[in-house]
Amino acid sequence: MHKHNPFSADGDDVDRNNTSATDIRDTSVVSGGKTVSPTAFFQSAVLTVMFKEKQTQEIRNRNFVIHGLQDIPSDNDKEHVQQRCEAELNLKLDINTCKRLGKIIPGKVVISCR
Repeated sequence: MHKHNPFSADGDDVDRNNTSATDIRDTSVVSGGKTVSPTAFFQSAVLTVMFKEKQTQEIRNRNFVIHGLQDIPSDNDKEHVQQRCEAELNLKLDINTCKRLGKIIPGKVVISCR
């Protein structure tokens, strides 16, 4: 029984019972107008996913959450956090974003900064 090989660029039918891993590895996939081996195509896809995940982790590693920062109506949270970190921790931060998390509950405040 012959089956269609989905990796074949020319659409040839291949007998699956007589197809080895080498045969499949040596066939080709058309990706972005270029013909590449399935192994190279898979490796490229895995590397792309790994790179994007590493970038996401690096961004998340720079985040921090502050609990209990008092809400001062006339104050900017970002500036307030920067001033407190510099004064109390001797850290000069370059904060990109700063937002309050959750509902406003009297006496409870959570802020996330990047």
